[in-house]
Amino acid sequence: MEGWGEFAVAAAGATGALAGLVIVAISVNVTRIAASKPLVAGAAGTIASLVQGVVASLLVLIPEQSRAALATELLVSTLIAAAFYVRAIAIDVGAYRRRDGMTGPILAMVIALSVVQYAPFLIACGMLFADLPTGLFAVAGGVILLVAVSMLNAWLLLIEVVRGNE
Repeated sequence: MEGWGEFAVAAAGATGALAGLVIVAISVNVTRIAASKPLVAGAAGTIASLVQGVVASLLVLIPEQSRAALATELLVSTLIAAAFYVRAIAIDVGAYRRRDGMTGPILAMVIALSVVQYAPFLIACGMLFADLPTGLFAVAGGVILLVAVSMLNAWLLLIEVVRGNE
């Protein structure tokens, strides 16, 4: 895992800072977000994603661990973080079925982004279990995707929540 230290340090710092900013964004609209079960679940999923980015980056920094150990740790942390999105998707599907403000295109986007952001970590786990050092590129891709998806979610939690209630 030589050579990945600088990326992992930068990624851990960036995702940690973004997690804090998302929490601030949520606090700005906390009353509106708390009034909506889908928004609460989405906010929790967004924070879980950013925490996954921090955790994945920190795991890469653990010295002298095998690729298999890293793969195991990544698999556990990815499944925990993804569970928050599975819950959010279940709540969103329920809202869609009740015609409670959830449209088909938004539901499809939530599901697609949820899958896309965690897929690189699962791919990385397979590669690392196979002892392929290139699995770290998939980890990096996963962290970058988490940041992108979380930024979109932060926008939704900060701006679109207000716009939707006007």
